[in-house]
Amino acid sequence: MRWLALLVLLWPVTASAQTYIVQPGDSLGEIAEAHGITVDEVVKASGIGDPDHIEPGQELVLAKAEGEVVKRGVIHVVGKGVTLAQIAHEYGVSLPRLLRANKVRNPDLLSRGARILIPGAKRVIPIAARRPEPCLHAPVEIYKVHTDETRHVVLTQCNGKVWDAGRQEISSFLDRTPDKTAPMLASRLLVLIQRTVDRFPGRRIEVVSAFRPPVGERASSRHCKAKALDFRVSGIPNSKLRDFVRSFGDVGVGYYPNSTFVHLDVRDHPAFWVDWSGPGEPARYGTIVRDPDGEVSEPRPRSGRTSGATPNPSISAAP
Repeated sequence: MRWLALLVLLWPVTASAQTYIVQPGDSLGEIAEAHGITVDEVVKASGIGDPDHIEPGQELVLAKAEGEVVKRGVIHVVGKGVTLAQIAHEYGVSLPRLLRANKVRNPDLLSRGARILIPGAKRVIPIAARRPEPCLHAPVEIYKVHTDETRHVVLTQCNGKVWDAGRQEISSFLDRTPDKTAPMLASRLLVLIQRTVDRFPGRRIEVVSAFRPPVGERASSRHCKAKALDFRVSGIPNSKLRDFVRSFGDVGVGYYPNSTFVHLDVRDHPAFWVDWSGPGEPARYGTIVRDPDGEVSEPRPRSGRTSGATPNPSISAAP
């Protein structure tokens, strides 16, 4: 290791740059950390206007001094998280040879910034630490009622955040616009769908409607903003699904006793309504009334329409 310290003092390192293509689920901080540089360095080198917004497929410039070509080969500067075994593999040199050339007995003591001689190498090869595989929830079975198609899609990571690749996939799968230009579904909506799957494991999500263009729709409809789903869970009564999704808090829940789905949307306040209309019929907002046997019966429709939070489960609020 004293020999490595001598290298640090005697051998200068010239700057080189590499590029990186943003992958789904990446964040600028994670990319910078994996390459041993700062977020500010990536922002400056790549000309990024908003560090909080990068897109999959975007090319980033990672300015980093990683080494130089010398007479005996290449002096490689070790980046954060990079191992000697990884360096040996990338340069096509055996690990024992690399250890001998650098008089290193314990490769586990290698630290960021150490200069490693790669004997016989002709050029500097940028090497980043291998990012661990992301922890993802199991794929969710999504059934599209309109076309009788099924797809298994990963919606969220183990930390509860939406999985961007899955968000793109399910948004595309449920897109019913003629030119396939529907926006991606709201991240929070997909997180809540994952919570629903966790509550009813082994059941598929059957989607009746997702994004709908604002043609013939009310301008305030959250379907037009990709913030709503009409869906059901296979084998689960809609009344049970209704009660569960209402526990999410700031969501809109629509219950349709004479139809086949429950409406769920994301918003900044709770709302609940009951619509007694059947498929294709005009809305008939009402309340839920139970007879002595516990069965739900249809009351007279409520006059007018209300909105906002609902004070108790039997009062409806139109979306």
